[in-house]
Amino acid sequence: MIPFVAGLIRREVHGVSGAPTSVDGGWTDGTPECTDSEMKVYLERFRLGSKYGKDCDGFTEEKLTEDKWYQPWELNLQYDHPQYPDDLALYMYPLEDHNGAFSLCEINEEGEFERLMCKRLLAVSERYSVKMVRVSNTVDAKMEIEGIERRIHRLVLGGHGRFHKLAWGDDSENDGSPAALDYINLPATTESFLKAAQSKLADNAVVFCDSCQGGKCKLDEMNFVQFVAWRLAGVEVCGSQNLLEPHMLDFFRDETARPRLAVHNHQGLQRGSCAQFPRGMDHWKYDYATTCAANKEDYVTTRIPCNKAGNGPRAGMLCEANQLDECRRICTSDRECIAFVFYTKLKNNCQIMKRCDPVPKRHASIFWRPKYLDADDVAFAPMDEDDDGDVMMQ
Repeated sequence: MIPFVAGLIRREVHGVSGAPTSVDGGWTDGTPECTDSEMKVYLERFRLGSKYGKDCDGFTEEKLTEDKWYQPWELNLQYDHPQYPDDLALYMYPLEDHNGAFSLCEINEEGEFERLMCKRLLAVSERYSVKMVRVSNTVDAKMEIEGIERRIHRLVLGGHGRFHKLAWGDDSENDGSPAALDYINLPATTESFLKAAQSKLADNAVVFCDSCQGGKCKLDEMNFVQFVAWRLAGVEVCGSQNLLEPHMLDFFRDETARPRLAVHNHQGLQRGSCAQFPRGMDHWKYDYATTCAANKEDYVTTRIPCNKAGNGPRAGMLCEANQLDECRRICTSDRECIAFVFYTKLKNNCQIMKRCDPVPKRHASIFWRPKYLDADDVAFAPMDEDDDGDVMMQ
């Protein structure tokens, strides 16, 4: 699945008392940093500053040498929304942060609060309760998310990353506990964390990978955003295509008028990518950039049209998810179908396969039917099919 670029859908919506509201399609002054007045609201809302014994002490040369890029109170930060206490935005940020990218304090000796982080947390707290934790490995991250008792509507996974991983810590300091979500090198622990996260996400949840290159377009390998979207099938997952700088992050209002993160560069061009799979698709084995070599009698090709509800990249992404869902429905209704191939660049975009010899192919993906898979081929719960061919959870 080729990721679609996230569009900026801005709407003016008033937040809770004292919160900034969008003006002229943006946030307050249209910048990604908190103004002085917004900073006051932020500090009071999250109970920060000298009044609460949570100051930015300033980053001395000694602290930076010791890689102490955060204050002790940053390990667990929380705000409970008065109107929506059970709707949670969860930020999971790295304990190992070699350049202070995720610090809530300015990296200087003046002891100032970071205005970019202020903007992010204040914006999302207009609509959600907020919890921010720092983790150093996937084991701790899984324990944190398993302890959440509220539904997560916005999940932000922050860490230093590449196209296939997101790192929270240093492997050498974690007693063997994997320090990164990495679908190539650490598939088992990555799957384990995502399974725990899946059980906590609300139906309309959005996951944002706050890391470099997680959404980088790769023609021959799926990127981190695509992998997470597949394993969390049913929710939208977004990330950056490029090396991510703090000023590239901004908020916009989605079609439900709730805040979401987006990525743009300094010229205002959108540099984020998003992906979404139909719910239940995580039980189908996904072979990216692959098609089936087969005889003509071994497959049936069909065209599934795109019925867009609206315009823009997000509408295209949802349309493709609906096409995948329909192709899956056709496959499960045919008892001889062992897999289907979905093409993103062809009008006849769905092939129902009776036999399949996988071969590399750009802009194509194979989805293998669960009943024909070995137990090791899918990491999540096993699936069965009833007499009508519909997929059901066991």
